[in-house]
Amino acid sequence: MLIKARLLFLRYAFPCAGITLARGKISQQQYNNLEKAVLTGHPPSIVNLTRIFGPAWRRINRLANLIEKSPLDPETIRTYFLKFHNQDIKQNDGSYAMAPEFLKKLCRVEKAKIIQVSSDFYLVKIRNKKRAVSKAICPRAKVGDIVAVHYGYAVEKFKKK
Repeated sequence: MLIKARLLFLRYAFPCAGITLARGKISQQQYNNLEKAVLTGHPPSIVNLTRIFGPAWRRINRLANLIEKSPLDPETIRTYFLKFHNQDIKQNDGSYAMAPEFLKKLCRVEKAKIIQVSSDFYLVKIRNKKRAVSKAICPRAKVGDIVAVHYGYAVEKFKKK
């Protein structure tokens, strides 16, 4: 379960790594290691993930305490990103207070329907708007599938009901 949780967390958090790199909080080598980890499915240790993505872990721990579940439960992680992450952005929690509105919009996690697949990207529909997103993290989705989108990445495919 721990590897599954770490990988799920990394899939949702990795899109933020570019901003973390731009702010000088991680090195280019650390960014490259995160990218390799998310693409190969071999996430870093929990110690490294919590160090690099401290604010996200703080928020996940807060949720875990509220719902009385482990922060390393994949459902806790998924619940945070799908149901609480956008609220933290809207409430200007942490560094979101300094972020411009266009960046806050990109940082939201939203569900989207895939309407077209190309070699590197999905064309998705989010609230009646079309947007291209990378399929590098979630490469096996098809037209009609629903995916979570964070920044410019499809992060996770959801099972059809």
